[in-house]
Amino acid sequence: MKGKMAAPVSTLIRLTAGLAFLTFVGASGLAHAQASLESPSAGSFQESGVSLIRGWVCQASRVEVSIDNGPLLATAYGTERLDTQAVCGDTNNGFGLTINWGDIGEGAHTLRALADGVEFANVDFIITTLGGSFLTKLIGEYTLKDFPTPGSSPKVAWSEPHQNFVFTKNLTVPANPNPPSSLRALLESPTQGSSESGVGLIRGWACDAKRVEVSIDGAARLQTASGTTRDDTQTTCGDVNNGFGLTINWNEIGDGVHTLRAFADNVEFANVNFAITTLGGKFLTGLTSKQTLADFPSAGKTTTVSWSEPQQNFVIARTTATEPKVGILSAITDRLNRFATTHVGAESADILGVAAAKDSAGEATQLNSLAWTDSSQGIQADVALTADGLPAAYRDSAGSRRASATSPPPPPQWVFLTATAIRKDSRSLSQSMAASCNHCKRSPSASPATPKAPQQISPNNWSALSNRKRRRPPADCALLPVRC
Repeated sequence: MKGKMAAPVSTLIRLTAGLAFLTFVGASGLAHAQASLESPSAGSFQESGVSLIRGWVCQASRVEVSIDNGPLLATAYGTERLDTQAVCGDTNNGFGLTINWGDIGEGAHTLRALADGVEFANVDFIITTLGGSFLTKLIGEYTLKDFPTPGSSPKVAWSEPHQNFVFTKNLTVPANPNPPSSLRALLESPTQGSSESGVGLIRGWACDAKRVEVSIDGAARLQTASGTTRDDTQTTCGDVNNGFGLTINWNEIGDGVHTLRAFADNVEFANVNFAITTLGGKFLTGLTSKQTLADFPSAGKTTTVSWSEPQQNFVIARTTATEPKVGILSAITDRLNRFATTHVGAESADILGVAAAKDSAGEATQLNSLAWTDSSQGIQADVALTADGLPAAYRDSAGSRRASATSPPPPPQWVFLTATAIRKDSRSLSQSMAASCNHCKRSPSASPATPKAPQQISPNNWSALSNRKRRRPPADCALLPVRC
């Protein structure tokens, strides 16, 4: 008998292609291929809008997640996942937790997933927002270029419930003249007349319901995951464990206008008509694309969206609506990879890699080197670190320099910033950079910056830097080259 919650998160994604086995194994860890965190994933990096932390675990009493080493958050666990039958021997293995990434905040973050207290996934990702946790009254519709194939031009439109863009077509969605209503339950997505695409989320809240179900186009009811924390329902319900959600691949339902009905303990509380737009396949793989959307979220601002395979949608990658950001991802939380890639700076062309030595259990024992590349300009630099984690040698695309009193220093536009914590919000990190980059003519948020000539790093003070604080940095510490 599994100790799973009575109505946990369902995931109507019957897709073997989306079933990525995790082999992260802790000291007392789960047997590999017995659990999977599907979103956010280690390869997705970018997250934005309202989404679902989701995946599956074969056998557990509880599944929890922690963001940035914060408190453990209980997910709804135990709903049907037909695609786990072969691995688990049964199907009630899905878990999920609805989350608004805007509430977490801009920048780099880490998420850990645990089954019965044992960690089975640890991923780093970057959250991008448009300057607020939940934006209202925005309107934007754009035609994409050459996606998913050359010559294709699908349309995307801003969706307020998703806080993101969805694919859309010119479809007429009929009104529902007499929909049911309730003061103690609400379907938040989809809504009447909304557009849906990709892997989405049926979500809302219901007070005191033991079972929340939905039916699409009159088909058999699907049980949602219910009972997750929704602090915003305290006033209405008198408690907070009222959230429900169901992950669904809208591509499986198909293009066109559809109807969804929602029931709380067999009492209908919502009936909405909505439109689905697909790209012609149930789950597209191997695609990459970034598209720039002009004058969004306001005139004169631009927003770049990037294709996300787990979400089968475009997500916000960066925007000029907020100040340039610096993202730092940990190289040591992925126990499988020696080399991790992260985004540093306001543009995605800036890529920072960190190489670390690891023991047989996959735990990092030493940070060895850093490498930075700006693919848009074709320039690069790398730094070898000493056993103490301090700079040992510097090399760039213009030549090689060694960090010693007898050799030339790195160019003045580079400084080294020790990041003592993985997570820093963009403001505090910018302030830290501003303090470290006092030799720059302008603050890090002003790009490009011109270094002041009189304040170059000399061989003497470079050597002094290398000899200062000669101890190994903590595990979550990395020495990062930052371009001012």
